[in-house]
Amino acid sequence: MVRDITWYFRDAQSTGTANRLPPTQYGNPGDIHIMGDWDGDGVKTPGVVRGNTWYLVNSLNKPTADVTLSYGNLGDTPIVGDWTGLGHDSPGVRRGITFYEKNQLTTGTADQVIPFGNPDDIPVVGNWDGANPGGNSCDTPGVFRAGTWFLANSNASNATAATSFGYGDAGDHPLAGDWDGNAADTPGVVRGNTWYLVNLLNKPTADTTFSYGDIGDEPLVWNPHGHPIPTTTTTAPATTTTTSGATTTTSGGSTTTTTGASTTTTTGGSTTTTSGGSTTTSSALSIP
Repeated sequence: MVRDITWYFRDAQSTGTANRLPPTQYGNPGDIHIMGDWDGDGVKTPGVVRGNTWYLVNSLNKPTADVTLSYGNLGDTPIVGDWTGLGHDSPGVRRGITFYEKNQLTTGTADQVIPFGNPDDIPVVGNWDGANPGGNSCDTPGVFRAGTWFLANSNASNATAATSFGYGDAGDHPLAGDWDGNAADTPGVVRGNTWYLVNLLNKPTADTTFSYGDIGDEPLVWNPHGHPIPTTTTTAPATTTTTSGATTTTSGGSTTTTTGASTTTTTGGSTTTTSGGSTTTSSALSIP
């Protein structure tokens, strides 16, 4: 929750008070408040938009911006999303019915321009199909219209609603988050100071309900524990070399040499030699 310039963070979906103390003060009165994973570390941190200037910070309780950029026009509605699926958020704005998404944290023009919804809709952003096989890894547009959600699964210029359903009431504050950690965002609404969160699209009743903040606070969503950073492991293909009757096969970190009836296999610092029915294994000394 944000109250004036003070941010109150709670790291549980339950009734209670802010438990990340002290509260963070960031921005000026009248700023528009946003949250995003600006540096790709898996944790959403604060940002404010003042006019068309964005001031973004990469940690909580930091008084000065790490990134400053200009994007959009006065009167635009700022939005935030991981438009590329690369693991970091970047700016967007909605102007009239059009979403303007930018893929980098730099001043410039939009990378994707997407007309979607009606002028009076409230924009929402999420990875709506991230839990499905073959689903997107990127955030895509949506709108909330007086209790009805219209969600797109594409950032293409001709994107249309892939699903629509009712959740919440007209006058609720809509928001989206991965409430159950399954890699897909789903709806939530805040009514007064009561939060109603649901773990599936097109589900009419809340899975989690709690009270947090005061009436009039601005609700925001963050992820205190972050997400795993993707890693890849590459194993070199096996190669076979034959020289004067000896065959050497290398696969990953293992090398096997066969000469006549003798076979020698080396894996890491260990060498195994088999000749006839006799096997000898030796390991290199480990020096701490």
